[in-house]
Formats: sequence, structure tokens, C-alpha cells
Amino acid sequence: MDVDAVSCAANESMRRVRVGESERQRTLHALAGEELEREMASAERARTGGCAMTSGCRLPARRIMHVVGPRYAEKYATAAENALCHCYVALLSKCVEECKARTVACTSPCLENKKYPTDKAAMVAARTIRRFLERWQSKFDAIVVCVEEEALEPYLEAFTVYFPRNDAESAYSEAILKGQPEFNEYGEPILAERRLRIDARPGRLSSASDFNKTTGVKLDDECDDAVVPAVSSVFMSMNVDPETRRMREKIIREDETDWWADEGTPKDDSLTCADTRAIEDEQTRRENLLKRAESDDVSDVSDMKAIYLEDRRDYIGRRVVVAVAAYLERLIKAGEEERLLVHVTKELKGVTTNARGYVIVYHHAGGAYGAPPSLDFIRKLYIALGPQHRDTLKCVFVVHPTSILKAAIWAMDMLQMESRLFNKVEYVDTVCDLRDYVRLEGVNEALQVPEHVEEYERDCVLQKSKSMWL
Repeated sequence: MDVDAVSCAANESMRRVRVGESERQRTLHALAGEELEREMASAERARTGGCAMTSGCRLPARRIMHVVGPRYAEKYATAAENALCHCYVALLSKCVEECKARTVACTSPCLENKKYPTDKAAMVAARTIRRFLERWQSKFDAIVVCVEEEALEPYLEAFTVYFPRNDAESAYSEAILKGQPEFNEYGEPILAERRLRIDARPGRLSSASDFNKTTGVKLDDECDDAVVPAVSSVFMSMNVDPETRRMREKIIREDETDWWADEGTPKDDSLTCADTRAIEDEQTRRENLLKRAESDDVSDVSDMKAIYLEDRRDYIGRRVVVAVAAYLERLIKAGEEERLLVHVTKELKGVTTNARGYVIVYHHAGGAYGAPPSLDFIRKLYIALGPQHRDTLKCVFVVHPTSILKAAIWAMDMLQMESRLFNKVEYVDTVCDLRDYVRLEGVNEALQVPEHVEEYERDCVLQKSKSMWL
């Protein structure tokens, strides 16, 4: 078959085992020649549910995808179904990300001796391919499912359910799928009895009536001590589909030019499956922080004034966010990093509503070794701020910078790590200069500075005066 990629059932050791091979698989190995077995011996190993890739050898196909299907046992039917689903996801993901295959021929991932029922395997194949195409439809021209003649009827029925072509087939599909369990974005079944039923913050709800008000789920008052499911806004709200998010990221990337590239250099704006999952993970983490900001008590963290929002705007109407390195380090060393991020999410939630944007004042004096916070914390803070906060940020004033701090910021800027943030940095050497840069609205209003920062500046002036006399 003249396609870009063709799949073939394999085992974890990537060695050809003739026991359990179908007639189609034997034909595929025969046409590919002995070179295929040599490539399989040196290819990467694949676990059950995984996929490895070799060249097409003598076949018209450019690539052969070796998929390791699960062994079926009624006792572990759910695990086998999930593993088979992973086979198709791994196969199609490799086609999208690694070999850019637009036409794919899929054979059964399971060897015959693994005894996977044909009717159940057909439903998993149709469902998983349908879910994958919903996310990556533009990446394929055709996906051909190849089956033996005796398995044709179950596969035709399964694909009629998930790919109805007319009103009659749509009605048949609805009747078959009615009452079926829910499936996630990859086609894996979501089992109600396996869902987590632990509240995100135990002890916050004192009774069933409190739970009713919070979630809208009806519970009898007599069942106050019953275990109730945790309800998250991530799953209750409508999310933008991955394709739309990919297009948004593409537009953002088109607005940025790499520092080493000429104007005519073409950009690589393609996003992989892993990129899309990273975007989804970032959105989920942001949603979780927003949820915790509504329920958690972080007043003690707020009182530390490590990161806080000034009550007054500056003279051009921008909001002013103040960060103090010494207090940040104290909270992080005390294991309060997560609660600090919740506080930041809560404190800066309304900053994006300001049409003039906002600025950050970072007091570096008092930090250990003169280095900035860890890159891991900066990334987490970047997520906590959210994309709208990053777009409305106008400037970051770094007060009393050290050479180590400047070198670290320069290195991160050169590595294009959060460059949209670090290219807005302005270094300020004295508190007096800072108050000239950031003048608050009002005649006699001046930006408040922590006492240890002013003391640090006095010490610096004193040391400089002593060195002049020496």
C-alpha cells in the first residue's frame, strides 16, 4: 500500500515472533525483506501500549510503525482497553510529530495469540481514531484501517458508530452510545467509581448544606460525613479546544523575532502534541490556583508583604506591584512556595482590568548571594500571573541590582527564557531614582520602601565614602 506509514503488531523485545502473526503481518514482513528484521533488532524498545519506528525497507511506505498491543484477560479488561487505546495514540502521535506522515495504514496492534476480542478491539480503534482526529484533523489526509476478512463486520459496525455518514447511521450511533461510560480526550473510559472523591481542601465544608451552596450538588443533611466528590472549575467550565489554542500560540510567535534571525528567516511555528499538552497543563495549573485563591486563607503570607499591590497608582495611572527578595526567600525556605503562588494569584487578580497596565518594583537587597530567585520559581510565578498579566506588564524596576543578578537576567534573556518579561527590565541604583521613576498619584505620596532596603542603601553610601577617603 502506497502510504507514508504503515503499522505492524510487535512485541516489547522488537524481535519477530512468528507465533500469533496474521496473514497480513507475514506478508508485510516478507515484502519488507530481511533488512526489516535487522532494523528491528537495533530499534528502540517499546512497552505495551507504545510504538517504535523503522524505515519502510522495501515497502512503498516510508515508515513502519511497530505497535505493542496488550494481552487480553477478562479480569483486566479495563487495563487492556486503556493499553490498546494508548497503542493508537502513540502510533498517530509519532506520525504527527516525528515522520510527518499524512497517510497512514493501521493494522491491528494485537498479535492473534494475545486473544483480544475483535468486536471490542474494533470499538477501541474507531473511538480512539475519532478522538485523535478531533484534535489533529489537519495533520492527516487519510487513515486506512486494514483488517482480515473475518473481522470486517465488527470494524464496519464500530466505524459506523463513531463515523456516521447519514441520519440513519447517526440515530444508530446515538442508540449504541446511550448509557455508555464517558471517555476522555484520548478515548479512554472514565470510570465513575475510580474518580477521586477527596475534597481539594478537606475540612473547609462543615456540612452537606455548605457543599450544596458551593457546588450545587444536592446532598441530604443526614449524610454530613459522607464522602463527596471534589468539583473543579477546570472540569465544570467550557475550555477552548487545542486547535484554537495552537492558533493563538502561533499568532503570538509570529509577533516575536529570534535575536539571531534575519527578518526573512522563516519561523518554525508548528506545535507538537507535547506542546499542546504543555499549554493544557499550564491552563489547568492556573485554574487550580484561582480555585485555591477563592477558598484558602493565606492572610499570614499576605502579611509578610513579599509580593503586594500598592493602593495608589503611579502618576500615569499604572498599578504598582512590589516584590521583596528577602521576604520571598524567607517564605520559600519555610516551604510556603505554593501558598505564596496562591497569594500572588489572589492579590493580582484584578490588575488586568487596568487599561494602563502595571509595573513591578523588585527590591533585590537582602537576598542570598546576590542571585535572583530560582528559575523553577520564576516559571511557576509566570504561570500564576497568567497570559493577560504578562501582556499588560509595562516595566520591571530592579532596585540595587548586583552583577550576579544582571548576569543571570542577561543569560535568561539570551536563552529566550520568558523573554517577553526580561526585555522590560530597568535597573535602578538608588531609592531616590526609584521614586523618580515610579511617582505615585497625589502631591505628597511617595513609594514606601522596606526598612532593610533603606538601611542597605545607607551602608552602601557609607562604604563608598570610606573608600574615597582611603
